[in-house]
Amino acid sequence: MNRNLKTFFNDKVFLVTTCLSILSIIFQKNVMALIDWDTVLTLFILLILVSIFKFYDILTDVSKVILNKTSGVKGIINVIFFSTFIGSMFFTNDAMILVMIPILKSISETIELDVIKISVLIAIFANLGSSVFPIGNPQNIYLMNKFHINIFDFLKMSAPIFFFTIFIILFITHNVEYKKVNFNQKVSWSIDKKKSFWLICVTLATVIGVLLGVTKLPLLFFVVVFAFLLDKRIFLKIDYRVIIILINFLIIAQFVGQTKLIENLLDITLNSPFDIVNSSVVLSQFISNVPSAVIVSNFTPNYEAVYYGVTMGGLGTLVASLANLLTYRQFLSNKEESRRFLKIFSAYNFLLLGIGVIFCALLFKL
Repeated sequence: MNRNLKTFFNDKVFLVTTCLSILSIIFQKNVMALIDWDTVLTLFILLILVSIFKFYDILTDVSKVILNKTSGVKGIINVIFFSTFIGSMFFTNDAMILVMIPILKSISETIELDVIKISVLIAIFANLGSSVFPIGNPQNIYLMNKFHINIFDFLKMSAPIFFFTIFIILFITHNVEYKKVNFNQKVSWSIDKKKSFWLICVTLATVIGVLLGVTKLPLLFFVVVFAFLLDKRIFLKIDYRVIIILINFLIIAQFVGQTKLIENLLDITLNSPFDIVNSSVVLSQFISNVPSAVIVSNFTPNYEAVYYGVTMGGLGTLVASLANLLTYRQFLSNKEESRRFLKIFSAYNFLLLGIGVIFCALLFKL
């Protein structure tokens, strides 16, 4: 328990957002009433499910099984990128980064790979992948709840991001040398067939319930009871910081959104769909894409433009997305690696951000 508390107090994002949210509550007393608690409960439900998968190392084992069936460096890199991209749609970008980077480091002990470059791309594909499905990240959940977007409209809206990312992955891996390798990662399944069956059933039922807008408290109770029956230690695996940081972001976003300066600025700049995209992108570079989605969506009913803005806005700076910071943390212990990471991260992210903004301009035809 002491170790858990230590991780809270060592997390600068957690500390800074908590301090800012406390100040926001002090100066704007009605701000708590404006929080979208449906979004918070939905994220908590999904975090419990993700924690069950992490507790049994299911995502890691599935990735290893796929990699073991792959021959050649090119195939392995494709599997890493596509596993990250697809997995992020359902298990969030943070979870897939925590799964794929340790696997990548393990593979690099056998095969010569540029771990930092691939890790940067893992973060990019995790961010883009999480935007494709409604439950992939907090901003998707927030926009779904706020604008009552149904699953089919959401998938229609996110389809261009899906194909855009697949094109980028195939383009990047096109010139990778095939180079046959013998790769064999040990897979030790730690969940039996009976528990696997019930986990699949409960996961599907919960995701369908979330997508259909089922009342969140009974759904939360259902998932909590299921996790407790599986193994009460699962609750120690839940990253409660994510929930608190989301609440902090929502409080800060509501406070900032009510300040006259921001109101006047957004009233001037949100004149067209592409203006909304640009405003969301720029704001995300400084305060992250979750609060940007909350702030900008309060000034426009055009959720599609907000969606594209905060999705592309997750690229760029380290603070544009929490997933970026999480990836950076994997290299903080080595100064030389962290410096090289920042250089490659900035080059790749700003290049893809520029391409992404042009892509949005073509979608919305300026």
